[in-house]
Amino acid sequence: MTEASAADVPAVVAVCVTSNPGSQFRQCLESLVAQDYPNLSILVIDAGSDTPVVDEVAEIAPEAFIHRLQTDPGFSAAANQGQSLVSDAPFLMFCHDDVALDAHCVSALVEEVFRSNAGIVTPKFVDWDDHRRLSQVGMGSDRFGVMVDLVEPGEFDQEQYDGVRDVFVAPSGVQLVRADLFNTLGGFDPALRGTNEDLDFSWRAHAAGARVVVVPSTFVRHKKHDHSSTPDRGRILARNRLRTVLVTSSRLTLLRTMPLVLALMVMETVYRTVSGRRAQAGAALGALSWNLSRLKEIRARRAELRKVRQISDAEVRALQVGGSARLSGFFRGQFGSGQDRLAGLVGSVRANLTGADASSARAGFAIGALLILVGIFGSRHLITRGTVSVGQIPVLPEASVLLNEWWGGWRSIGIGGEGWAPVTFLALGLVKLAFFWGDGVLDLLLVVGPLAFGAVGAWRLASPLGSVRASAVAAVAYAANPLPVAAISAARWEALVVWGAAPFMVGAVLRLQRALPFRKVSRSLPTRLLRYGLLVGLVSAFAPPALVVAVVIPASLAIAAFLIAKPAGIPSLVLGAVAAVVVPIAIHAPWSVAVANRFSWEWLIGPRSPEESFDSLADLIRFAPGSIVPGFLVGGLLAAAAVGLLIGRGERLDASTRGWTLALSTWGLVWAGRRGWLPLDLPAAEVLLPVAAAGLSLAVGATVRSIELDLAEKGRLWRNLNIAVAGVSLVVVALLGLQASLSGRWQLPTQSYAGFTALLAEDEGPSRVLWLGHPSLMTIDTQRSPGGIYYAITNEGNPDVVGRFAPGNHGINDQVGERLDLVVAGQTSNLGRLLAPYGIDVVIVVPQLAPAPYEGPSLDPGGGIAPVLDRQLDLRRVSGTPSLAVYQNDESRGPAVELPEVDRIVGVSPAEQLDSDFTVGRRANLELSRPSLWLGAAESTDEILLAVPADGWQPANSSTRLRSSSADTLVLTRAGDGPLGARFQSPTLPRLLLVGQLLLIGAGVALATRRDRAK
Repeated sequence: MTEASAADVPAVVAVCVTSNPGSQFRQCLESLVAQDYPNLSILVIDAGSDTPVVDEVAEIAPEAFIHRLQTDPGFSAAANQGQSLVSDAPFLMFCHDDVALDAHCVSALVEEVFRSNAGIVTPKFVDWDDHRRLSQVGMGSDRFGVMVDLVEPGEFDQEQYDGVRDVFVAPSGVQLVRADLFNTLGGFDPALRGTNEDLDFSWRAHAAGARVVVVPSTFVRHKKHDHSSTPDRGRILARNRLRTVLVTSSRLTLLRTMPLVLALMVMETVYRTVSGRRAQAGAALGALSWNLSRLKEIRARRAELRKVRQISDAEVRALQVGGSARLSGFFRGQFGSGQDRLAGLVGSVRANLTGADASSARAGFAIGALLILVGIFGSRHLITRGTVSVGQIPVLPEASVLLNEWWGGWRSIGIGGEGWAPVTFLALGLVKLAFFWGDGVLDLLLVVGPLAFGAVGAWRLASPLGSVRASAVAAVAYAANPLPVAAISAARWEALVVWGAAPFMVGAVLRLQRALPFRKVSRSLPTRLLRYGLLVGLVSAFAPPALVVAVVIPASLAIAAFLIAKPAGIPSLVLGAVAAVVVPIAIHAPWSVAVANRFSWEWLIGPRSPEESFDSLADLIRFAPGSIVPGFLVGGLLAAAAVGLLIGRGERLDASTRGWTLALSTWGLVWAGRRGWLPLDLPAAEVLLPVAAAGLSLAVGATVRSIELDLAEKGRLWRNLNIAVAGVSLVVVALLGLQASLSGRWQLPTQSYAGFTALLAEDEGPSRVLWLGHPSLMTIDTQRSPGGIYYAITNEGNPDVVGRFAPGNHGINDQVGERLDLVVAGQTSNLGRLLAPYGIDVVIVVPQLAPAPYEGPSLDPGGGIAPVLDRQLDLRRVSGTPSLAVYQNDESRGPAVELPEVDRIVGVSPAEQLDSDFTVGRRANLELSRPSLWLGAAESTDEILLAVPADGWQPANSSTRLRSSSADTLVLTRAGDGPLGARFQSPTLPRLLLVGQLLLIGAGVALATRRDRAK
């Protein structure tokens, strides 16, 4: 072609993306070179091929341009490079490296762009080896992001699709795009790697008012690849589909579509689980987690599309296929072939809904479904915006850190030291591993999971009454209680754990007592005792105050036994209270030994809620001990529970009495503790009150069952009156629960300090932070100095759950408290120098649970420490930290410091420490790679002082020699070339004890789950 003829047609740049291409790449290049279009340029983007393709391209297409990327970012991100590398060309043609184009393909596509006024055009795709068989003639899609083939697999090309027509998706294998449209839409979505980039781009093009057209008069040969064995193919496909829906749908459409999307996800997950494909079952949930973690990015892309949108979602929807392509394919593939795998499930549900108690079952299932919807509605902002690490809400480090904390024999509390860790860390580490695909989902479950567990427990507590309707209403009565919302508002995770477990604990004690109707499963007394003890041990592993709760429950039910004149089960209740203490101590050994050595009743019962405030018994009865005040609606809960006392007979009346006794005794106990009438302090009100809530939910369930059974012989007026009262009360209870769900995050604070405290640590190396704050405000356990100052120490800026479960002082941490008292007493104004030997670089005073807009109370760290910090000569106030007082310690060089003469500089007493000058040293290049391993390279031959207790440490390699300093901290000296390092060596015996602990737990579970016959 001459230059003049080339100038007569618009320029087209063919952007061919390749990465480690196969044998088809050569034919792809040859087909591009052979095009009859006179103004075609070729740009090859080599996306990180192991062997660069420059020589092959130069041989076949010497005039082509080559751009090499060092890594493979995926087709979308690589193709977008053409946007910046190409200028002034009105058309871009994107193609894969496994296609071969018909010689007049580009000419036909450009011609059709002008004829149809299209934005994107694509040719007909045929099989690579047999061009008579169709592969694709454009693609369709449903509103859930599932693409639909418009031709049958292996269909012969008989010119049945040879008319130009609009399609919803232009396959990215070959598509010609107007450059201005590509720039307007911002190119392909770079987050979509591996699949669905063409659907996302075409969908956005439709929304912008562009036509997508297939041109069957020309074709490309396409080599199909089998992706069935590709790792994570299903997971990537699921998350890309969901992202496409989230980006392209308007707000109104998203509100209508997302419930259906979530329902389909749940159906698919359940089906894959029950069908034995558990490896694929997590794809849908993983897709949800992956997209939730990228909401900020998704919102930005939605905003970009909103700026260029020209047609409504309804018009776009008209171009898509109806229904769900995924679901239709399932029914065609399963039911159509006679493989009705859901028949058993359907039959089971049908049997329940058409049996003798069909009305109750249908009502129960309907109430349960409504309860789930309200739970999702109330958690909507937590689902879309995530949780925050505030108060006691657990912050989980990596699973390896949690597992090493349990197994390693080294406790990373504060400065650290030898010690036993609870089996809690093993459990949390395994859970963290199980949720490797979605940290955001795990964080959400840690907050809202106890709410769901509590509702399930209340359902199960009332199930022996014999009515599905009664169980469902009991679950609603428990879930609608305002108490868990108050616990979430104050970030009281221990209270949430007890809330989720309280109905199960009450039910276990009722079965232990063998009270009717809770004796249907017959087990011996030792087995029942063991079961209750194991349950308490599980709950107390996450919430130690549960031990107190576990004793309160049998004591309250013993009172109820006297009230209903059935004291036969009281000895079992007494033994249950003993088992609630003995069994957890046994299964938590050897950690329980460490707890006993440093036992603190104050630690066991836990701190008060920062929002706890109640001045009357009425506040307790309304379940309003904190900032959440539910108002008169709680009256509906009380009224519904009271009706059972009036109309109940036999087992129903006994159940109502037991429930009310649990409530009344718990209210009285909390009130007596509040008034100072008891010799011991009690756990916080929101930790004990779940017992009262569980009792009332049992009474409400008994009311429903009494209406079903005990009103038949009453007069019509009496019967209708009680039904009306109970009905109105239950409606009020439902309104109470709906009211609690309106905030969308159960009143959890929207901000936390974690966003900027992580930035306070030194970039040069590891650092330590001293936190001063009331225990109710802290994420980790605090220590108390002799002068009453609450403090905690962490490595780096963000405390996590590893700093929990620490009864009493640990290691040399108590020395820090003594130094703080000296400052308050006015004996020095150089607190920074006193803290330097402990590697403390930053001091942070926490006055509130969360930063603004949180409006809760402010609490002092105690001991008068806060006012004196500004008077310290070596502490520098750091600005830009709202709601926090942050001080930088100019004297410290971190927990690992290179010093010229360690023993001369390091002092033991406070007076000697005031003479110690750590500024002559420098921060050592040692990194804490796990709780018990420091490793790195020293920059000089000086000794390294490591601010940890010296006992139990071993050299990490042959180039390190260890010794103890005068302050019993660790000193590393060089013994040869190579990095320096130290690791804590746990003795064999402790690890054998941990193995024994697991065997003991396993044996206990095996015995507790065995069904035997009581004599």
